[in-house]
Amino acid sequence: MSSTVLHTSPELADRSTKEDIQKEHEHLSGLPFVTQLLESFPESAALLNAHRQIVLCNTKMYTAMGFQSDDPVLGARLGEHFQCVNAKKAPAGCGTADECAECGAMIAILASQDGRSDVEECHLTVRRNGSLSAADFRVVTTPLKVDGSKYSIVSLIDISHERRRRVLERIFFHDVLNTVGGIYGLSKYYPIAEDEEDRTEIFAQLDRASTQLLNEIESQRDLLAAENEELVIKPQEVIVREVFRRLEAIYSQNRVSDDREFNLPDIDPEEIIIGDPVQLIRCLGNLVKNAFEASEKGEAVTLGYTRKGRYARFAVHNEGVISPEAQLQIFHRSFTTKGNGRGVGTYSVKLIVENYLHGRVWFESTSESGTDFYIEIPVDFGSLSTNSGKTNGTNGV
Repeated sequence: MSSTVLHTSPELADRSTKEDIQKEHEHLSGLPFVTQLLESFPESAALLNAHRQIVLCNTKMYTAMGFQSDDPVLGARLGEHFQCVNAKKAPAGCGTADECAECGAMIAILASQDGRSDVEECHLTVRRNGSLSAADFRVVTTPLKVDGSKYSIVSLIDISHERRRRVLERIFFHDVLNTVGGIYGLSKYYPIAEDEEDRTEIFAQLDRASTQLLNEIESQRDLLAAENEELVIKPQEVIVREVFRRLEAIYSQNRVSDDREFNLPDIDPEEIIIGDPVQLIRCLGNLVKNAFEASEKGEAVTLGYTRKGRYARFAVHNEGVISPEAQLQIFHRSFTTKGNGRGVGTYSVKLIVENYLHGRVWFESTSESGTDFYIEIPVDFGSLSTNSGKTNGTNGV
């Protein structure tokens, strides 16, 4: 695997014209060994020209997107074909945005253009029909010369289920197991506690640990439902002050906040929005946990809230700074700075907020001001039509 960090350059923006793409396509289609080679791949495969554009692909490549022929695919770059969100961030398209410098597919393709075969993992955040989703591929590239012209053979092996399994294994064999171990130890100590004060403290710790365990399991359940477009949103009146009190109750006693300050805003008790409090607290909780984990002892995590017209904006601030490389990948499902098999926290926040709560998520991180994550959602969820998520209205307070 290559670890080279690329930097986009102007020449990466160059493209072949539609006429040139068509000529290349017709020529290559007339060479049986080339078409047979691509069709022999059990997964999506394509032949890219020197400008990383698809000039020929196998049937699996275009049917993966629901196309009936290869016409819509020709001339596109991989990120454009799969509708990667970064493919539209720069005028010249796929491969030219800052985020593309960390793309595994880009690294592998450039390696093949340099005459080397390569294998990289590519983690895409895609937007199709207005909804966000994630795709994980193992990208295999090989250089190929045909009649004096250089091409890259690219095959894409879907490893989404493999990556998802790794995440679940990490969570349930590490995070959940650790919590269960703590509960088990406390339950063994409870009967032999010497006095009522000790038993009261043990009971409080058991309550916090079991609540944490339940939250971890429910969070993964809801993420799976969200990815399968099955998450049910339950809009109701949400007292904003109570949202922060819940977060304080969860994290002020959590080990992740040890020796760190936790500052909450002073919110008007009459401040109310219409939304799903469970999902809102879960999303904010993910950001708060990340903020504590990124903070040094003695530093503070500070929450904020403002109301801007029809939108409510929640903020989570910490004093740390996210590295430039991490900033480019922060919302990818498989990206993490916490070790192998993690990396769904910020992705799950973006997925649920943008697909189900009709809001948006973004961040700012500089050495001067630290890091701020923002969640902005409508103050009245019920006034908006639903997107990909189902809703189930309630009359809760």
